[in-house]
Amino acid sequence: MSTAATTLLRNWSWRCAKSSTRKELVTDKWTPCSHSRATTQIHPDLIDAGLIADPFVDLNEHTVQWVGEADWEYQTTFTYSSSVKFTDLVFEGLDTFASVFLNDVKLLETQNMFHSHRIPVQNSLNDGHNTLRIYFCSALLRAQ
Repeated sequence: MSTAATTLLRNWSWRCAKSSTRKELVTDKWTPCSHSRATTQIHPDLIDAGLIADPFVDLNEHTVQWVGEADWEYQTTFTYSSSVKFTDLVFEGLDTFASVFLNDVKLLETQNMFHSHRIPVQNSLNDGHNTLRIYFCSALLRAQ
């Protein structure tokens, strides 16, 4: 058996979550991220998709306040080979209130973006195709 480290930077997609208060954006369609970095913030993805103006330009920040009032999901797919000896998912920080699902099974729920998490997942992986999904709840709405 071999060991390897893989960073899941590619093939991420996003969507407004079904439980979001922004019903006009809720869809079953996933929008591919146009960058090669892992999930960071929804704002750059919304800008790339032409759905919002850059909040750092002029007074645009006022027109995008709703983004923080919505729940967002990210997902990626990857392949796994059972010949790998040890398998953990490592998150170096998930923005405050997040739930992590591997193949539709919840593995983790977070409440602090400053904590890292290491989750053993070897028994949860399919030999071949796997889907990793992260659900981000609106911190603003959760705090209210």
